[in-house]
Formats: sequence, structure tokens, C-alpha cells
Amino acid sequence: RVLRWVLVVVILSVTSSIFLWPDMNKIPAPQKVETTAAPSNELVNPEFSSVDGQAQPYTVTAARAVQHKDAPDLVDLTDPSGHMTLKAGEKVAVQAKGGLLDQEKKSLVLTGGVTLSQNQDLTLSADSVSVDMKAKTLSASVPVSASFPEGSLEAAGMEGAYDNGTMVFKGPAKLILNNTTIQGKMMP
Repeated sequence: RVLRWVLVVVILSVTSSIFLWPDMNKIPAPQKVETTAAPSNELVNPEFSSVDGQAQPYTVTAARAVQHKDAPDLVDLTDPSGHMTLKAGEKVAVQAKGGLLDQEKKSLVLTGGVTLSQNQDLTLSADSVSVDMKAKTLSASVPVSASFPEGSLEAAGMEGAYDNGTMVFKGPAKLILNNTTIQGKMMP
């Protein structure tokens, strides 16, 4: 009696295996994955060297440059830095942790530990600095600090034009001079 039941179960399992065997060996059809996002352009360790309108050489580098998918004129920069040699022989350098370059507007917003230096004599620091390359201006609406051999300066912000070398510091501002007999380019 038990053998009869076992035999029925074996026959059913063999029969079901025969009918299901073709389905077991089928390879599933590949599924099409649709992407709607535009591809992203990324450069690792980009370096750009050129001269400006006054034949002053400059170089701009970064650890990474990533173009925005939705706005191709915007480029995110990681660890950007740059240096320029002015006609008078002065060297100007800048570095930051991040930046956003707008190629259409010709503007650059540097963020995170921005440091500007000139001939290793003047160092200016801020959390954020905006540069308008078309107007040749820079500005910061956050606190800035500057140090130079003759003293130091702290201000609530700044505006400057690197075309004519002027810098206006927004108040309240605090200037500390280490020596009252200062002479040279910075003081009359």
C-alpha cells in the first residue's frame, strides 16, 4: 500500500519535471534600463595655463573639475589653486577647498579656507571669495583677515579691483600696525 503511494508521487514528480524542464533552462531576457540623466564630464587634476589681456601669465589647477549635468556652463572644482605673475614681477596666488566656475558669466566663487597671497608678503584669508573675471573684481561678504610684515587687518568683508590694485575693507575693521615707520608700496 505504501509502495503504491510512493510510486504515484514519483510518477507525478517525473511528469512535472518533463513539463517544467524547458522553463528551467530559459535564460531571462535582459531588461532595458532607461536613463534620463545627461552624462557628466569630469577631469582629474586639470591644469590650464594662459596669459591674460595684459600678457601676464597665469595657471589654474584643481584636484577635480566636474561639469553640472543640467547646466553645462557650471563646473564644480575641488581644491582649486592658481598663480599669476604680474608685469611688475609680483606673484599672486590663490587656493581654496572648493569652487564653482560659471563659464558663461566668467565668474568664480571660491569656498572653504580661501587664501590669497601676494609675493609671500601679504596673505588674505576668508571663507568665501567671489571673483568676476570680466569686471576684474573680487569681493567677500564674510569676515576677512589679512597679515603682512607690518601688521594685520580684520574686516567684515571686502571689495577690490585687481585691474588697478585697489582694495576696500568693509567695517567694522581693525588694523594693527607693528611699526610706525612703515614705508613702501603699501603705505605712503
